[in-house]
Formats: sequence, structure tokens, C-alpha cells
Amino acid sequence: GVGVVSPRTPAAAAVLDDGRRDFTDADGRRYVVRVSVGTRRKLIAALGIDIAKLIDERFSLLEKITGDLETMVNVLWVTVEDQARAHGLDEQRFAESLLGDCVFDAGRVLCLAIADFFPDRDVRAAVREVMKTAWQVNRRATELAGAKVRKLLAGLDVETLARKLTDSPTGARASSASTRRRTR
Repeated sequence: GVGVVSPRTPAAAAVLDDGRRDFTDADGRRYVVRVSVGTRRKLIAALGIDIAKLIDERFSLLEKITGDLETMVNVLWVTVEDQARAHGLDEQRFAESLLGDCVFDAGRVLCLAIADFFPDRDVRAAVREVMKTAWQVNRRATELAGAKVRKLLAGLDVETLARKLTDSPTGARASSASTRRRTR
């Protein structure tokens, strides 16, 4: 499937690393994402995720984090929990504030913060290269998925579908009639 961290546009994908390590949630609250040794400890304790094993596990951990929205939000929560609590949010309210473009931005920043975690400069550069390639793959997958949806939509005959819906015994007419009977 297409990963969570898939950009909406080719232009967005071109800017994997703009130097920022922060994102803003849907309600305008700003979070700085830093993945440190302390964060690693919290991730292991809370989620059983050890980012230090990213390379050893051949980057499957990156797919686990970025390919599943729930996992990504859980990792983000552990990473920015103190900031979220300072904003007066619990874990559920934090998750509810992540939607739309801010999910994309938060995922992008999380990936970069994970790359920043590694102490060796060459390893950090290599991890960023892997992320850049993954970003390009996700971008292309997103483009293909969008083209597929547009093709499906282009083939729909709305008038015919509407007629089928209203002419079927379980369609809109039947539902309207039963609703009228129940409300009398």
C-alpha cells in the first residue's frame, strides 16, 4: 500500500529535508520533533520500537512507522508527549489534532528526526538517502493511485448510478417511504 508519509504533490516530495524539524497540528499547535537517546528509551518501553535497529532490520522498521498511520501517531506521541501535555492535550486529543496536511508534515519531520538520531555522520547521510528513495517511491505510488482513482471516476455514469439506486427496492425511494411510514 501507499505509505502514510506520501506527499500530495511532486513539488512537496522534492523537499524532503527543508531543514525544519517541527510541524503544526490542525489546531495550530507547534511541535518540535527530536529523537534522542532518551526518546529511544521511551519508544522501547512504550511501543517496543528500537530505532537504533533501523539499519540492522534493513529499514523494515521505517516501513512499520511510516506505513501505518496508527503506529506513526503512537511514535509521534512518545516523541512529543511533553510538548502535547504542555498544550493541555492527552494522547487521544493529540491524535484527533492530526489530520490532513499536518499528518504528511509530521511524518516527514519524524523521518528526518529519526535520521538525525544516528551519531555517525556517514550513517545519517545514508539513512537520509534511503528515506529520499522511499520518499520518491511513495510519491510515484501516490501519483499512480491518484491516476487510478481519476480513471475510475471518469468511467462513472452518475445519472445511471442514481437511477439504479432510486429504482432498487433497497434504494433511496424505498428508504424514503419507510421513513415516512415510521414518522406518522
